[in-house]
Amino acid sequence: TVNQFPIADFQAENVCDGNEVIFINNSFTPGPDSEAAYSWSFGDGNTSALENPTHLYSIADFEGKSDSTFTVTLEVTSNRSTSDCSHIITKNITVSRRPHFDFGPAVLTCTNQQPQHIQPFANDTLLTTTDDPNAFLPVGSAYEWTDVIGNVLSSSDNYNVTQSGSYNVKVTSPAPASCDSLFSFAVFLLDPADLGADRSVCDNGSLDATPVSTSPLTPTNYSWYRNSVLVQTGSASQLPITQSGNYRVEVTYQASGVSAFTTDEVNVIVISLAVVNIPSTYQECEGEYLTLDAGVVAADFQWTGPT
Repeated sequence: TVNQFPIADFQAENVCDGNEVIFINNSFTPGPDSEAAYSWSFGDGNTSALENPTHLYSIADFEGKSDSTFTVTLEVTSNRSTSDCSHIITKNITVSRRPHFDFGPAVLTCTNQQPQHIQPFANDTLLTTTDDPNAFLPVGSAYEWTDVIGNVLSSSDNYNVTQSGSYNVKVTSPAPASCDSLFSFAVFLLDPADLGADRSVCDNGSLDATPVSTSPLTPTNYSWYRNSVLVQTGSASQLPITQSGNYRVEVTYQASGVSAFTTDEVNVIVISLAVVNIPSTYQECEGEYLTLDAGVVAADFQWTGPT
């Protein structure tokens, strides 16, 4: 018996990573199809014996590149008992990498730029996709920032948020790949910690780090330091002051597993209350002058008594 050689052929479209490649077998096989055997090699170490397989390539194959090309081989054998009647075809498949960046599940940032700082994010409300050092954003990508109801906010790679809420960013790589990714995250605008200007206080004074405006988040912790030494931590937003020094507060917030803190510092001079020692009664003859002495050094005195 003289067996006719099969003719191997297939088609498949280039895809973006995360999408399966669908292989359509267009091979010619003489005789009943049941006598044909198919052997696929996808170029990444994986194989298949299906007639029309699908295959998902791993993003690990990109090794930092924008796309990866895989050499796919199909061998068609007719009449399984005769290995000589076979034909092989090879084609390349390109899998393009999708844009990627990650702000995490939530962004906690300050409401305005201040000498204070916030960790771990930058101290401003300008969100930039390249803030992620591991971002993959091909040159020429298109950006679309939207709010929770779909209003388009920006077509730049950054956006200056003005209020807390949920945001989406769609990034589409340039043609011919035109791969897109959608990223969603929550933004919480925090009040920067503000202890005010350097000051002098009496020895029964205190510092207050309570946020001055309504924020969607409530601080979870206040850590107070005097001269860089931790003196109080917990839920108390106020710190009694008994000693002069440099005071610093770290106000911590948490949302969706993300933690950040704002901080401020102030120099405080504690002034002890003056202790005045004046006898309760004096006896002096009429027409004579009486000199009263408070017995302390102070910046100002105010005397009251009979006129």
